[in-house]
Amino acid sequence: MSENVLTYLLIALCIVAVAWFFVYRAIFHRLRERHEARYAQIVGTVGHRKNGMDRFFAVIIFLTQEDQSKLGDSTLFLRCLALKGCTLLFLLVFIAMTFAPMFIREH
Repeated sequence: MSENVLTYLLIALCIVAVAWFFVYRAIFHRLRERHEARYAQIVGTVGHRKNGMDRFFAVIIFLTQEDQSKLGDSTLFLRCLALKGCTLLFLLVFIAMTFAPMFIREH
């Protein structure tokens, strides 16, 4: 295995991270536009704003423990699946980057 593999893995990791960010923003945009009540539960209201940690855990609960198909929005459901896929792909590429140096042969 050559050192170029680490370069390709780093590029893949950056691409997946950027894709994750845009899908995450698209989910919040869709929630704000189409599902105001659910968006208010995650983010909070004007009188009761949630801090970043509360929002983070609300999003994790929304993505993992709730059924997004109950909202009746197939686009939102597909975006949630894409975010889960990006998260899994990010972890797999990160693990591959972690263990790749063990298999690089020195010349």
